[in-house]
Amino acid sequence: MMQKCRSGLAMRSAGNRRRFAAGAREQVAALLAHLRVEPCAADADSFTGTSVDLGWGRVYGGQTMAQALDAAHQTCGGRVVHSFTAYFYRPGRTDAPMDFRVARLSDGRNLSCRSVTASQGGEAVFSALVSCAAAPDGAARVLEHERPITGGLGAWDPAGAPRLQDLMRPYADMMPAPLKDLYLNEAAPLELRHENYRSPVDGAAYEPDTTSYLRVAAPMPADARAHATLLAYASDWGMISTALRPHEGVRFFDKNVRLATISHSMTFHRPDDLRLDENYVGVRVLAPSAARGRGFVQSEYFAEGGALLASASQEGVLRIT
Repeated sequence: MMQKCRSGLAMRSAGNRRRFAAGAREQVAALLAHLRVEPCAADADSFTGTSVDLGWGRVYGGQTMAQALDAAHQTCGGRVVHSFTAYFYRPGRTDAPMDFRVARLSDGRNLSCRSVTASQGGEAVFSALVSCAAAPDGAARVLEHERPITGGLGAWDPAGAPRLQDLMRPYADMMPAPLKDLYLNEAAPLELRHENYRSPVDGAAYEPDTTSYLRVAAPMPADARAHATLLAYASDWGMISTALRPHEGVRFFDKNVRLATISHSMTFHRPDDLRLDENYVGVRVLAPSAARGRGFVQSEYFAEGGALLASASQEGVLRIT
């Protein structure tokens, strides 16, 4: 059965390996295609996705989450994710496809709940509970409030924040080729700008929080599901490493630093307002605790003006060997 699901995957995988050589528009299209999983002809609730080695030798967690969301979306009749909770059991292999199995737990008037399991070689590597919501019918009174943005995002100056490529360029000689493609790519599909960046070789202690801006570098479809999926993909980027910031003498590039995501939860408060290709999203990340070899991190994603678009929390392995 799974052989039927994998038709065309070899071609897509080769294209994914070449995606860093194209322009931003092509790379955004390639990333969106990469995060799309193929349904199985013999089973409407089974899907297969490809994997890319970004330089860490294992599947990037944001990829698995995004592909799981796409699998859930394909079974929810147009409803859009409003929350998910994911667990990572073991590292995913980049040299093999990822199989996704969706269980339809419920379909109510407003919400659809799905369980998604990702596996390779018959062994589960990831699972998620995903809840998708129908669009509001407009009949009920809606309560809304926002607390003020604090910190650097209150000034809202993405143009004044340096790009990730410029921040990482001084360390090019320290990176293997895949990481150079990732960090120094001038046509990267995601534009990242950092206000209080800590370099990967800086061992000084800082407050355990970061402020940055995120935007997609080229136009993408006006589909709330695609924008939510792409934000989930980006949400895993550098999140757990925020827990390294207050620890003097610990550097991200140190070979004895061990970081790995254990669990990741995300809530999309305003998925219909997500237009990542048109507007910057302000990102605040806070690591309030590290204990017993695990770090806990929280993220908030704001629109200019203060609307909270999404929130995330993550627990991950945080060890010095």
